[in-house]
Amino acid sequence: MTTKSPSPLLKHLDQKPPRILYHYTSLEVLEKITRTGELWASDIEFLNDSDEYVNAKKFIRQELERRVIFNDKLRDIVHSHVGQMVHELDHLDTYVTSFSTEGDSLPQWRGYCPNGQGVAIGFLPASIKSGELGPIAEDYQRVDLKLLKCAYTSKEKSRLLDIHLNHFLGLVDQHHGTDSMEPGTFLGALTETCCPFFNNESFIEESEWRLSFRCWDRNVPLREFHVGRSTVIPHLQVNLKRNYRLDFIKEVVIGPTPNQNLAYMGVKTLLNRRDLSGVEVRHSHIPYRT
Repeated sequence: MTTKSPSPLLKHLDQKPPRILYHYTSLEVLEKITRTGELWASDIEFLNDSDEYVNAKKFIRQELERRVIFNDKLRDIVHSHVGQMVHELDHLDTYVTSFSTEGDSLPQWRGYCPNGQGVAIGFLPASIKSGELGPIAEDYQRVDLKLLKCAYTSKEKSRLLDIHLNHFLGLVDQHHGTDSMEPGTFLGALTETCCPFFNNESFIEESEWRLSFRCWDRNVPLREFHVGRSTVIPHLQVNLKRNYRLDFIKEVVIGPTPNQNLAYMGVKTLLNRRDLSGVEVRHSHIPYRT
């Protein structure tokens, strides 16, 4: 099952990922991942920036309004399409897992890891992209996940949207006076593609990539739940096992901790026990007291 999106896909987002992508988490989660071979993709509405989905739709609407402000012929039609898009995409049922290109980042140690128990797990992007969702309601099927780079600044987002919004306006003009659904379908697909990857500029230092899954048909994977800092969070299980081997982890960076030697020994022993002795383990170089 492949996620629908405009073609060609936004070129900036569809970049080749770096050699390793890091997921900041706790020692407890590291233990679970190495035991089960699973990552969790959380409901995007429960992310740290709770307004980013709303802001992404708002940004696209403002960009379109700016383009048709002096065009009486298109303005009302575009407003109608935008209103319909906002209504239909009120809840996109999208799940994501976040990664960073930075493996030793103080803001992320502080923001995503418990004091003294943080790790940055370095994953191989190819293994992440080949993950499977499960369990599935009726059967267990392979799915195609998106692994794309986030966009942060208004200038960057405008540049990415430019050719696609112009194409949408061309469709509106072409199908003016008809019952064609093509313009609205294109705008909805564009927004669905951008929303998970249009991040708030205040998070730019995170250098984030996201693994995103959009539920499309009736055969929806069963949700699981975990407890966050202040709420219960729905998530999907993403199985990263390939050929029945846990070969998807390349490196583990141990975050700031008062017991560096013991932390190192514990992580190495865990990895050896899970047949991951080839995984590199290193300490954070940041002098941060937990």
